[in-house]
Amino acid sequence: MAQTITLKDTRRELRIYGGRTAVAVLAVLVALFLVFLRYFNLQVTGYETYRTQSERNRVQLQALPPKRGLIYDRHGALLAANQL
Repeated sequence: MAQTITLKDTRRELRIYGGRTAVAVLAVLVALFLVFLRYFNLQVTGYETYRTQSERNRVQLQALPPKRGLIYDRHGALLAANQL
């Protein structure tokens, strides 16, 4: 009679694959938890801190009078000058 030789142990391979999959899923879940924890910290816990920082960071506009050049006609006569 011919003997059958088993080259693969499918149960063992499934167990190893399942373990690797579980570790990968756990790592992704931990990473997502850390991201959401940081998001919560920024949005809820640190709201006042970041709000006051953003209020102080606003740009303040100051009107500066434009300095224009002198305008002459074709004969060299002054048509417009800077007024202060």
